[in-house]
Amino acid sequence: MNLPLSLRASFVLGVVVLAIATFAAGAGNVSAGAPASLPDNDNDGIPDRWERTRTDRGLNIKALGAVPWRKDVFIEVDYARAWHRNLLTCESLDTIYDMFADAPVANPRGGPGITVHIDAGKNCPGGPRNYNYGGSRLTRLKISPLTGSCNGAAQAFSTGFDNGNQMAVMPPRRENIFHHVLFADRINPASCPGGGVLGIARAIPGRQFIVGVLPHMIFEERLVPEILGTFVHEWGHNLGLKHGGNIFPSGSFNDNPWAPNHMSVMSYIHAGGIFATANLSSPRIFDYQRLPIPALNENHLREPVGLRAFWLQAAGYKVAFFCPNGDFKISRRPANRRVDWNCDDAFGLVSANIDGQPNTFHPRTLNEWAEMVFGGSFAGGGTIGREREEVPGVPMRLQDEMTFDDRPHRDEPFDPDSDR
Repeated sequence: MNLPLSLRASFVLGVVVLAIATFAAGAGNVSAGAPASLPDNDNDGIPDRWERTRTDRGLNIKALGAVPWRKDVFIEVDYARAWHRNLLTCESLDTIYDMFADAPVANPRGGPGITVHIDAGKNCPGGPRNYNYGGSRLTRLKISPLTGSCNGAAQAFSTGFDNGNQMAVMPPRRENIFHHVLFADRINPASCPGGGVLGIARAIPGRQFIVGVLPHMIFEERLVPEILGTFVHEWGHNLGLKHGGNIFPSGSFNDNPWAPNHMSVMSYIHAGGIFATANLSSPRIFDYQRLPIPALNENHLREPVGLRAFWLQAAGYKVAFFCPNGDFKISRRPANRRVDWNCDDAFGLVSANIDGQPNTFHPRTLNEWAEMVFGGSFAGGGTIGREREEVPGVPMRLQDEMTFDDRPHRDEPFDPDSDR
């Protein structure tokens, strides 16, 4: 499994509390075209009646494994070139499945978690889980990049995604049920800052996103996990999550992607996986933030107490941040223990720039799993944690997404022996 047993056990109480809050509030979600009067007992945005039989467009999602008592999310993966399939490995698919299955969100029956149904093609033949529902396909697209722009909003993305879909349009029966990801060579030109963006979602929240393959190639031995990180990062945008740990629609458009108190693949720091050791090359944990983390004031940092969130000890997460001289650093101790924010080998009350940005205050970050939007960008969509509401999608901009330069990589300086 993706998470250690100690971490899953530490969330039992939190899941119980979330269950009470969720169902007491009567929160619910419905997909586009689904009248709000249709019951949705598990709050996954898919009406119970559809999960017991067929959708209003005739798609038999019951046969695909959907049930009305446990949250279901569907996604189709299409590829511009056959070799792109090799980058979404069986292990990567299992990591995604386990990440959602272990999610600390309540269900009417069957324990916490979300069942993901991934139609990725013949990537994992003969495995214990089915990742091939017969819909994944090649686009036969020879256009690279998908858009010639380094910046831009919905128009640039729409052009790219629509070009990529020339030979890979999802069947109409799947629309409004399946999320859709396209693996393409490039999203924008290599001459753009950072070599072009690694991935982009069409909107927050939404249904579509793109993974740019060639900009990832510079990661070399970490290519597959970095591709996986971009996949779950962009899918997080589809589900209403932002870079700074604040949930759509509150906060600014982009928030701060470098906030050290945000333990999630939605952070630029952890987009390639959350650090569980002080070594950049070690395996990482892929997850969205599970519980809140208190705010940080750079003018008043209490180094002996770290991030002041006990659950981080069970998770084994490490704090990653920037020293005042610009060096990237990963603390050896768990994130709730002491942190040498100003990198002077002493621990006290200090003032320091810890993210390399001009802002000095990092707001409290939230339990992202508790606030996800199912049915995003469609009228009638809602969230787990709030009353049913319309959730229109806010278009993403190319300049707001990650490049290679935005990801901590092996050439960054860090000090694995500090904070002992």
